[in-house]
Parts: sequence; C-alpha cells; structure tokens
Amino acid sequence: MANYTATQLLNARFRFNEMFKRPEMRPKPNPVLSLAMRETNMLVPAFESIKNSDSRTKKTHILNRASTTSGTARSHSHTGSVGDSSIATLTWVTRSRAFKMSAKMGDRNEESWAELFANRLLTAIMDLHEDIETYAVAWLNTNKSQVVQSATPKNVTWDGTEYLAKVAKADQDWFTMYAKSFMAQQHYGWGLDCVADARLYALVEQALNQGGGNSTNLGFQAGGIEYVPSIDDLTNPTGVEASAYLIPKGTFGIIPWIPKLNRDNYKKGIFEYSNIADPMGTGITFAVHSYTAGADNSGTFGETQDVNIFYEVSIDFTLVKSMLSTSNETPIFKIGLKQ
Repeated sequence: MANYTATQLLNARFRFNEMFKRPEMRPKPNPVLSLAMRETNMLVPAFESIKNSDSRTKKTHILNRASTTSGTARSHSHTGSVGDSSIATLTWVTRSRAFKMSAKMGDRNEESWAELFANRLLTAIMDLHEDIETYAVAWLNTNKSQVVQSATPKNVTWDGTEYLAKVAKADQDWFTMYAKSFMAQQHYGWGLDCVADARLYALVEQALNQGGGNSTNLGFQAGGIEYVPSIDDLTNPTGVEASAYLIPKGTFGIIPWIPKLNRDNYKKGIFEYSNIADPMGTGITFAVHSYTAGADNSGTFGETQDVNIFYEVSIDFTLVKSMLSTSNETPIFKIGLKQ
C-alpha cells in the first residue's frame, strides 16, 4: 500500500525487532562491484582532483610492448625499431535513484521521520548497487578477450566465435586446474579472480572442499585462484552448462566519482548538495541532491501545511581493465563447462 498508510496511527500494534524486518530489506549480492572496489585506489590515485566536471572526458594510456630485433651475434652497428604508446578514453556512466519525503509525514505514523528517511535512503542505495552490478556483469561480457596466444590451447577448447575456453564435462572435477592452466598459457602467471555463475560455483566448491572424502583429493587445485559467486546470468552459449570470467588480480577495477558541490556539501536556497558513505561498506561515496516545495499532503501521508522534499542519490563510475596494445585483447577471459 502506498504512502505509508499501513503504518499510520490508527490501531495499536506490536513493533517487531530489526532481525524480524530484515527479509524485506535483504540486499542482492553484488560480487562484481565488491571485486572491482578492491583495486580502485591502486588503479588511479587522486582521481577526484582530475575529473572535476560531470562532462570532462578522461583518458588513460600505456607504453606498448614493442618488438625488438632478433640476432645471433653482437654487432657494433645494430639497429632496432622505435617503441609506441596507446591511449584510450574512459567510459563514464551515471546511475541515480530518486524518492520523495515530506516534513510532516512522520507526525501521523508509528515510524519516526528519521526511520522513514533511513528506509528510503537505504532502499535507494541498495537499488544503485543492483544497477551497478547489472552494468558490470554486462561489461565483463563485452570486454572479454577475443585474442588468445594459441587457437589450440591445451586442456580446453577455444571457441573463436563465442570467445571462451571450454572445459569438457568429463573434466569437470579438474575445472580449476584447467582454468589456471589456460591463463598460464596466456602468460598470466599470478593470482586469479574468478567470477563464477551459481551452477559453476556450486560444482567447484563441491570438488575443492571434500578433501579426503573424494576418491581423489582435489583440494590442491585451490591455490592461486579466488572464486567469487554471482547469482546473475553470465550468458551461457549453446552447449555450455556453466561459465565464469577469469581475471588476473590487479587488472580490473571501478572508479567512482561524485561532483565537487556534493563533495563540498553545498547549500543554496531550496537546493542542497551533499554526500553519504555507502552504509553497505563498499567504500563508495554517493552524491545526494535535494530540493523542497510546499504541498498539501493532508489526503495522503502528511498534513495540510506541509513541505515535500525530493531526493536523488547518484554515482558516476567507470569500469577499467589493464590496457593491451593488441586490438580486442584484454586480460579478462571467459571460460565455460560443456554440458
């Protein structure tokens, strides 16, 4: 029922504790967002001072790994090629969620104004988490590598149409080992993060955590890879039962940003720019904008002489990956388990 009429002061009621009310405010898991936030400060320190406008375009650059001239002997007149560099524009997106309050809406309600506001604000932030996660999962698929070091890697089959490595169903128990082997063949010899769909995560966890209960102890595979379970659909192509994204640690992240006025907590007339640290612990700071307007809310949730307060919670962000000079090559690889 809208406008909080269900909790207006009409009848005496019991109030339940916070744990009892928790199912209504349960957050959807957002593992890709959490994974990306781990690397933010190391990726681009002090980015807020660089991007000082909503519309200012930002770029990133690398020095390419240039070819060198092969030889079989020393020479006093050796030559060689000059190196090169690459530059790319960061793609910034904005996500926002809006809601309305009134100055007197708590006067006729069993819940105080502060409790009503906290509920609406938390809901907006939870919804923003889901918006970012949805974007991030789609971004991983768009930004997966289309380039491999060899079109015939060992232990897996490379699908050059769907751009993923496929592990045979018969090798299901060895999925983790084959995933690490495939990435080693791409010359990524350090730790991996693996964003796995619900089916793959369950199968891998079963294989890795049975210990001596397995006819063959498979737990040794676990080192060097960290599985991150996702409940989102990672888009399995035909013939693939479950899938995941393999990401070398330190090569993927998110850069969040809010405008300067929000950082400065600016207020002018009926307009206010402020910010709030994410109460869900991601480390993101969200922009909060509000303005007021007089209203007669006597027929709904407030009073005749009332004030409506309109809120918007927002965030700008860009997802980033390590740059590579080869076209369509990225450090992010998709891998799947055949049916």
